[in-house]
Amino acid sequence: MLFRSGTNDYPYSSVATAVANLSSSDNPENTVYLLSNIKTEVIFSNNELVLTIEGNNHGSRMQFDGDGTHRCFKLDAGDVTVRNVVFTKGRINGSLGGGILVQNPESKLTLDHCDIVNNVIENSMHMGGAGISIGYAAKVTMLNCIVSDNSLINPNGGAYGGGIQLITSGQNRSEEHTSELQSPNTNS
Repeated sequence: MLFRSGTNDYPYSSVATAVANLSSSDNPENTVYLLSNIKTEVIFSNNELVLTIEGNNHGSRMQFDGDGTHRCFKLDAGDVTVRNVVFTKGRINGSLGGGILVQNPESKLTLDHCDIVNNVIENSMHMGGAGISIGYAAKVTMLNCIVSDNSLINPNGGAYGGGIQLITSGQNRSEEHTSELQSPNTNS
């Protein structure tokens, strides 16, 4: 069993089931708790989604594990906070974001005490962000996170960003937008 939303006795069997049942559950915080590692790509694409994923299970941090065959996590739209999770072994061929892809302006992701490690992009051409790729005008906040040991394999012509790729302008867009990688002010 992967998630619970309210009880340990009856956890949900998948990410999709947990999210679908949030609005009908007795869970005003919209929080789901990982009970085991996730080895399938998790994709969120609902603009109205507000969700927190907690990965601390009795002192152990759970993983979004790409198993060396797929991306770990993709946020197309919504407001998602992920705490105490390791994104690892994501692998994508010729695209962005081996570990995490936050692609659209409608996307807001907060990572709190997360590690993004050992993710790979292969055969990329002008692609990057093996750890995390933050798309044009997407909003990402990283608090107490570690990004390490992410790599590009066989980069073709201008691939970059083994750890973090931040796209600061969009193609064929008439509006002015900027991507944001927010960091808390630690001087106060």
